[in-house]
Amino acid sequence: MRGALRWIRADLRAHRTQSAVTVAVIAGVVAALVLAVMLVEGALNPWQQLFARTDGADLIVYLADGTPVSQLRDLPGVKAVGVPYDAASATLAQGAEKFPVQLNGVTARPPAMSAPLVVAGSWLSAAQPDGVVVEASFAAAAGLRVGMRIVLDGVDGTIVPMRVTGIADTADQGFYPQWTPGLIWAQQRLVSQVEPTASETTEVVGLRLADPSAAGAGEVTQEVFDAYNSASESSPVERVTTRQQVMDSMASDDRLLGELLALFGVIALVAAPCAIANVTSGRVLVQRRDLAMLKALGFTPGQVVRMLLAEQLALGVAGTALGLAAARVATSPAFVHPAAGIGVTLSPLPGSAALVVAAGAIATTGIATAIPAWRAGRVSPVAAVQPSRPAGGCRSSPGCRCSSGCRPRSSSASVTR
Repeated sequence: MRGALRWIRADLRAHRTQSAVTVAVIAGVVAALVLAVMLVEGALNPWQQLFARTDGADLIVYLADGTPVSQLRDLPGVKAVGVPYDAASATLAQGAEKFPVQLNGVTARPPAMSAPLVVAGSWLSAAQPDGVVVEASFAAAAGLRVGMRIVLDGVDGTIVPMRVTGIADTADQGFYPQWTPGLIWAQQRLVSQVEPTASETTEVVGLRLADPSAAGAGEVTQEVFDAYNSASESSPVERVTTRQQVMDSMASDDRLLGELLALFGVIALVAAPCAIANVTSGRVLVQRRDLAMLKALGFTPGQVVRMLLAEQLALGVAGTALGLAAARVATSPAFVHPAAGIGVTLSPLPGSAALVVAAGAIATTGIATAIPAWRAGRVSPVAAVQPSRPAGGCRSSPGCRCSSGCRPRSSSASVTR
């Protein structure tokens, strides 16, 4: 065992370039597979990426203005309660068209829960009190761009001019116009100008749940209605939105896109084992002479096979770890910035999927090494001895070209000549 480990270490040192190429190929294949899975998931379910990057809420509760939210913290299944904010209804007049708008009153500092992801321009600033941030799909539908001047009409006819300082995405609501009204974020002072009557605004608060599944969200929703319902007065709960509702609305129904991505995924799954098999088996075959020397030194065929498998699997594990790390860095928020409107983006890869990709890459490395290693175990020790190239010409005519198997001239013939 110790001898095998010493040979593996010596072989890796002697063939550093080949070892580095093997690790690089496996790492590239693993990173490509991870990115392909994330791309497919992001194309078919863009909400997941948004929810992770914006730290979205599992449940969004719309309450009448002035309703205390302290009761929500005591409900079973609620882990955290976001900072509530006021929302006012308004109308955006853009040319001849009019769009219903929900104007959310927030601060210049993005909230900790359900913070909109700015994809163009910048977030609200105290230096620009009339600045607003528009939801991306609504901005695309209304033709809004950063720097444009817009006018909102309040319910009572109040007209308030504003300037678009940013465009953002959110996981709290589906794409416009499937979900209405369109969302606009503004500072609280601007919301008060659009709707000066506080009783006409809605209080919005996000909840983080212990069980974010559909069943868990349904139970907490019922708890919310039960907590605020009263036999003598109407419920202050206007409506409740769950993460499942938003996720289902954002799910892509483009079958052609799904089929194309699935086809490329199948091609990647077929090409990846071929690439790994080619580089690993090729590296084993070039070690034929070294392996024959080991056989001549007394190594058994089983020892040779196990030694080669151990060496290649070690390279496979190193390449897989490097590929997963590279994919994680490449998909970090510092490098991935989705475009406005959230077309095809990357979705976070579950740990189980990453484990499957890693296990598949390592298993492919082992399978690709098994057959060449088995053949290497059957190499004859004679292959370690190669005839040397002759120093002189052959006994044939002077114009002949000597092959590697011809004999050198004898010393007696040289002396006679």
